[in-house]
Amino acid sequence: LRLWGVLDGALVQAQKAVELDPTNYLAHQALGQTYAARGEQGTMKAAVDAYKEAARLATGEPKAVQATLQDDMALVLAALGDNEASIEAYRKACSLDPTNAQYLNNLGAALQRSGNLPEAQQAIARAVELEPGGTAYVANLAVASREAGDLDTAIATYLEAIRLDANNAQMHQQLGWTLYMRSDPGKAIASYIAARTADITDDQVREALATVALHFFRNQRTSRIDAMDPRVYEATPRLARSPNPGLTLRSDLRELWNT
Repeated sequence: LRLWGVLDGALVQAQKAVELDPTNYLAHQALGQTYAARGEQGTMKAAVDAYKEAARLATGEPKAVQATLQDDMALVLAALGDNEASIEAYRKACSLDPTNAQYLNNLGAALQRSGNLPEAQQAIARAVELEPGGTAYVANLAVASREAGDLDTAIATYLEAIRLDANNAQMHQQLGWTLYMRSDPGKAIASYIAARTADITDDQVREALATVALHFFRNQRTSRIDAMDPRVYEATPRLARSPNPGLTLRSDLRELWNT
């Protein structure tokens, strides 16, 4: 019933299961899942209580089962905004199942939210080691590295994410910002152009591209001709098809060309 979206009926059945067999961790787990699926403040708190009881009853179960309960509870705690309790539950999940990349990635995300950037980077790096082909983990590692101020690692990791998914415009965009932060605007522009050629309409990408391009041309041009390479100028129509002229690279470059 829960999977079909019939949450009221699912809740009645889960409560009945707990009533009939109060020592069965699966019944409490199902109750927690149903409360969490409702997504309301009160039911989310009830979901945490149900998961806690399920975890208590599952102490004799395989560690992988116990880890799943901790990870599920951590997700609910994070949704409630209790980041510290969420981190504690994620740590328990990782301790019970230390080779689960998803748990490590979730722990890293929670640590990022708390501002513990070095440990976040370490946790997500471990997730990448376990699943090197996991694009989401690689991308998260790049973000964590950048937030920790480790721009070289962030750039190398974004490049790996792009290798895994060459048409991911978001990764090209984030690589562009990171290169810009490292004062490498020329390569940043190339990354933004790559993002636009991924055929994904994204005004934020377009706006960022215009911002970086303006910075580059205003601060690094040696002459009007060198600064406004015709190849760059001719490429702008396909990079700037926004209904908002304020976001278009073409108009910005035309202004620079004229001045």
